[in-house]
Amino acid sequence: MTTKTMPALQSTRSTPTLVHAMRVTTAALLALAISSMVSGCGGGGGDITPTSQGFNDTGGGAVGGGGSLRNDDVRFFALTLWPNLNENCGTCHSEQGGTIPFHADADPERAYDEIEAEGLVNRTTIASSRLVTKVAGGHRCWLSSDADCASAMEGWITEWLTGDSGNGGTKQVSLSSVENPANPETSLSWPATSDIYATTVYPVVEEYCQECHSDSAAVPQNPLFAREDVDAAYDEMRASGKMLLDPTTYRQSRVVVRLSSEFHNCWSDCASDANEMAAAILAFIQAAEAAAEETSLDGVVTSSAMSLYEGVVPEGGSRYEGNMIAMWEFKELVNGEIDDVSNPFEDEDIDLTLTGDVSLMSSWGIDIRDGRAQASVSDSSRLFDEIMRTQEYSIEAWVVPANTSQEMARIVSYSGGSTEKNFSMSQTLYAYDFINRNVATDFAGEPALSTEAELARATQQHVVMTYDRVNGRRIYVDGRFSGDLDSVEAESLTGWDNSFAFVIGSDLGGRNQWEGKVRLAAIYNRALTESQIQQNFEADVGQKFFLMFRLDHLNGLPQDSYIVFEVSQFDDYSYLFSRPFFVVLGEDTAWPDGLVIRGLRLGINGKVPTVGQAYSKLNVTIDSANRESPSNFSPAGQVLSEIGTIIALENGPASDQFFVAFDQIGTNVSTNINDGGAGTQNVAVDTEEMPRLGVRTFAEINATMADITGVDPNTQSVEDTFLTVEQQLPSVENIDGFLAAHQMAVAQLAMQYCDALVANTTLRDSFFPGFNFGASASAAFDTPGERDQIINPLMDKAVGVGLTSQPTIAEVRGRLNTLMDALTACGGACPAGRTEAVVKGTCASVLGSAAMLIQ
Repeated sequence: MTTKTMPALQSTRSTPTLVHAMRVTTAALLALAISSMVSGCGGGGGDITPTSQGFNDTGGGAVGGGGSLRNDDVRFFALTLWPNLNENCGTCHSEQGGTIPFHADADPERAYDEIEAEGLVNRTTIASSRLVTKVAGGHRCWLSSDADCASAMEGWITEWLTGDSGNGGTKQVSLSSVENPANPETSLSWPATSDIYATTVYPVVEEYCQECHSDSAAVPQNPLFAREDVDAAYDEMRASGKMLLDPTTYRQSRVVVRLSSEFHNCWSDCASDANEMAAAILAFIQAAEAAAEETSLDGVVTSSAMSLYEGVVPEGGSRYEGNMIAMWEFKELVNGEIDDVSNPFEDEDIDLTLTGDVSLMSSWGIDIRDGRAQASVSDSSRLFDEIMRTQEYSIEAWVVPANTSQEMARIVSYSGGSTEKNFSMSQTLYAYDFINRNVATDFAGEPALSTEAELARATQQHVVMTYDRVNGRRIYVDGRFSGDLDSVEAESLTGWDNSFAFVIGSDLGGRNQWEGKVRLAAIYNRALTESQIQQNFEADVGQKFFLMFRLDHLNGLPQDSYIVFEVSQFDDYSYLFSRPFFVVLGEDTAWPDGLVIRGLRLGINGKVPTVGQAYSKLNVTIDSANRESPSNFSPAGQVLSEIGTIIALENGPASDQFFVAFDQIGTNVSTNINDGGAGTQNVAVDTEEMPRLGVRTFAEINATMADITGVDPNTQSVEDTFLTVEQQLPSVENIDGFLAAHQMAVAQLAMQYCDALVANTTLRDSFFPGFNFGASASAAFDTPGERDQIINPLMDKAVGVGLTSQPTIAEVRGRLNTLMDALTACGGACPAGRTEAVVKGTCASVLGSAAMLIQ
């Protein structure tokens, strides 16, 4: 493969202002002293770091002093222009001197008001602002030239008025030709059964590893590749990636390295034990090669093959990373520590040490079972210094909670123990909690802000928590604001302690343990905006590769034509493939208009799995009018699909070989891929008869109720209810898995949709034409005709009439009449609003019934 060239990129981080770029170093202090001496009134300034040590009573060197701020415009002023005026103009322009005291010492709101009143900033044409033109004309410039001072002043004003001091980068990928592409049939796949494993590797692990890596162990340790059931043990070994099927790299298998290099539970001499394990793996490989079919892909149209690490690695990134204090990507251990990759200054990293049962994930991240990743107190103090200065911050984390049964579990904490902390991102059951210590809370930062909706789930999520002195605390999950408003006053961060330590996975000392995976974490000294949070959510997490599957060996395909996928190792057991596109390299190569691509499938190690084939129904025609630059690739291509899919890991990212198989591409047509022929991986067929009926899943239920009633599913009350009960609704269509809890959730959602329908006079008059909602309950349902005005629309829209399979119409009508009788039994004594309540109840009983649910 040729070397791939990437365009040079600008930094994704913003250029710091003079104040927030400076640090307490000898050089910085010297520069400040020199500036003060040579600039006269223009070079004064206060401390740029907090002077307090330990318990902080006053907010130290905070911009804007203490207390809340009236709005975001003042907040951005206090973060950008105001501290720089303080630094460079404060000696003269203060309450003690100057004709225009816009500094106003420790009160940014007063300085803001005076600058506005004097008209010193032109919000339309910043360069013509009086603050800019004054220094441009030679007034007390603190830099080497008047033009530099004017440029700096214009930059600070721009930061204030835009409310943003930096932009995320843009992913750049330049594609070049793949040389000597691999044949898909050359890599070895795991055999379909455990027969070979049972006679080679299993005897070794059964004898020496069963005390830990088995379900019969006192304390089972994953993976359970030594289970008593050899079939289950084989599945565990295959899924874990601990054994490599490459005859050149098999000694690098994890089960060998654990013995040879890490001396893990050797049963005699570690070197000899490692050799015994390696010999068993080699015997497995040789037997599997002998048993493999020589023509496993006969009749299947395929691309060339590639491994993950042969893909193109994008440079730059689409994340927003301005105003970042620290970030951990959990790629590797550097000198036994997790490296802080933000690296604003090499000597100020906040590196983390792993303690307890915590392991590094090959897909980037840490898996926390009973332990933590912790920074030293001295390194953690940088968080204190940075956040005390701005009086606002953001916590960002990509997390995978192990379960939704843990309570007061600290995902990220800056604490002195379980009873004292500066901040914490926590999980309690299905909720995320945000603890922040300020003048309005206790030492532990309580009361916490918690998500009302059940947003915490045992799946990968992007969680961001922000704090500032206008909006207080906010929580965002997967790019969306939770909607929960802070009941605690947005005061200054009085009470923070710089003797605390930063911890991921628990509080300092190990209390309030959290279990799960953290794939990225970052801390900022600004409250990220919703657009910046959305940008980071869409950028996703983990190392990405772009695999280029060559096609020009196929009939009629242009030279250097490819299918390109964005691929990452999703976890220790699988790969994520997403957003495929077609591209032709070379400016002089003709674009193949009219090329049909149908039935695209992903293959691995010489076979086409039967699962994970999200693109099997793909049917597109290549057209030059659809060429674009997906993810800023060069050259442009045509996107084939916007979805992603998961493919199971087999031999590991260094050895697994991927390829693309087609039902049809141009004139090339597969002859056996659709019929379970040699090109597909055969799996055991469950001969138990499946139910003829199924149930709608959570998303289908929500969409169906919205369609029947005409109620917008984004209606606040409906959306809140759906988010609350979503996990309690069916997730699979199999009717055998339907539970009573599912029906309760269906009933709650049905009632909310019917409530929204009846509350909207336009919708209800359209749905129930002619019904008198203003009549009392004793009169509104008095005659069969009046009841039919409610029952008939529900039967027509929610049950159906004249269908091959449906509930008995007479029985449904009888039950609804019985319900109406019960709800109107109060007669003339019925309370106000009972008529609407009867309609809502009748509607919900139909909407939440099997007529809607079963399919």
